Amino acid sequence: MNVKIPTSITSSKRTSAVFLLLAFSLTTLSPTSLFAQLPLGGDVDRARVSWTPVRKKPQQASQPASQQAGKSNQLSKAEAVTLSAAPTRATTRQASSQQAVSKHAATRIPLTDPVKPQVRQTAQQVPVPMELPAEAIVPGTVVSESVSYGYGCDAIGCDTLGCDGIGCDSIGCDSMGCGDGCGCKLCGEIPSSRAWRPAVTFSLPQDGWFKLEGLAMKVDGMGMPPLVTSSPSGTAQADAGVLGLPTTTILVGNHEEFDNGFDGARIDLGFWFDRCHTWGMGMDMFRLSEASHRESFTSTGNPILARPFFNILTGNEDANLLAFDDNANLSITGQVSVEMESFLRGGGFYFRKAMGCEEGRRRFFRIGRYDNFCSRSDFRFGYRYMDLAEQITIADSIVSTSSVAPGQMSTLDVFRTENQFNGLDLAVHHRVIRGFWSFEGLVRLGVGNTLQKVRIDGSTTSTDQFNATTTEQGGLLALSSNIGNYTQDEFSVVPEINLTLGYQLTERLKATIGYTGIYWSNVVRPGQHISLDVNPDLLPPPIPTNGALRPEFTWDTTDYWAQGLHYGLEFRW
Repeated sequence: MNVKIPTSITSSKRTSAVFLLLAFSLTTLSPTSLFAQLPLGGDVDRARVSWTPVRKKPQQASQPASQQAGKSNQLSKAEAVTLSAAPTRATTRQASSQQAVSKHAATRIPLTDPVKPQVRQTAQQVPVPMELPAEAIVPGTVVSESVSYGYGCDAIGCDTLGCDGIGCDSIGCDSMGCGDGCGCKLCGEIPSSRAWRPAVTFSLPQDGWFKLEGLAMKVDGMGMPPLVTSSPSGTAQADAGVLGLPTTTILVGNHEEFDNGFDGARIDLGFWFDRCHTWGMGMDMFRLSEASHRESFTSTGNPILARPFFNILTGNEDANLLAFDDNANLSITGQVSVEMESFLRGGGFYFRKAMGCEEGRRRFFRIGRYDNFCSRSDFRFGYRYMDLAEQITIADSIVSTSSVAPGQMSTLDVFRTENQFNGLDLAVHHRVIRGFWSFEGLVRLGVGNTLQKVRIDGSTTSTDQFNATTTEQGGLLALSSNIGNYTQDEFSVVPEINLTLGYQLTERLKATIGYTGIYWSNVVRPGQHISLDVNPDLLPPPIPTNGALRPEFTWDTTDYWAQGLHYGLEFRW
């Protein structure tokens, strides 16, 4: 059945429906709720870019925003009826927001092109770094030298990239680029920019070195004539202990003493006057352990003990008996000891000056690969002191039980020498470093004066059968003819050579081992001043004599040397 609705009534009802829909929208969407749906409480610009319009077809998204805004405002009548028939809250809110954004876009910023949405970061989101251009060109000066990452340099003469445009000055850089300003002079040294600073400086330069080494040396032996002899029991008194006879055995002397090893120590320390270690001052000291050797013999007459000498009155070899027993007229019990001492030490101070240096790449001994190396040469000059003191002491005592000459007698002979060298010390020091290894050579030459001293002394103490004791000057080889203190000056040279192989343990600590050799010309030694020529008339108690006064003192100079290994540690700061 068809019902015809009057047009006027239909129009009025349609108008009423529109007003009802508008009233419902106003009551549902307040301004607060409308703007609450916009980000940042009503930021229209951000709402515009973050709001996504509802489109019917996916292909319409490529149309310009202005066309989409105009198209959304032109709703067909059928669409209006459909919208009014189902006025849901979500659809109304979306349309209202769309109208507000379209109106704002039309009045302020026309959207001619699509706008890329921006993502608002929250506290949980990770910031995305800004993309930079693939290549950035900054105007400036091109630096051709390589940047040094080793010692660095100070603020004068160098910038953050290397050296300035003009070049390097003498304070901050060297000629090869930005560095410590010293070039190859710091070969094996620690520059001041990296040096450890002592807490107490006493206003002195703070760069320096300290070397402590042990010494294992072999020295020139001390020669001496035969001092103690022995013969088997039953030997005739005239032949007992006499040199040159097949029955005589030499117990002490006729060979060199102290020809074995000696221990010792050496230190070398100093500091630099400048940061590039061009000028420096140092001191060195060494000392060998005091050597002492003692030989003692005691006998009741079997075997026979004697001290040999040459009798200038008879012109024959003779001997002073210390232990002898012929079971008839003479019975002597005695003992003898010979003690030898030697002591060597030295030291001095010096100034050192860097003479030259070199660095680069080299293949050593024409084999192996090329490697970095550096070398440095120094000249040294200063003062040197050497002291050599030695002594030989011969002591004997006898007890006679014979009826011919009962009693006791003790004899002492002392021969002491001392040499003191004072002179100018000149030296050349060269160092080569390759990696952790280093090789150093030091050649020294001391030129100066040696003060030679010789002291000869002797005494005899006798106790008779009545216990009366007397002491007189003179022993057996030290008599009134040669007893005394003697001194003289002699020109001497003291060359020395040191070859050292080192391995760098840390930046400042190095282990070393090497060879040391020392030579000393024109020295006096005690063995050379013991004479076996004796005038028996001068033996205590002396008697007048027509013979020569023997023994006599004569200067007898010789040379001295010491050589061996040195090993230790070197610390630089």
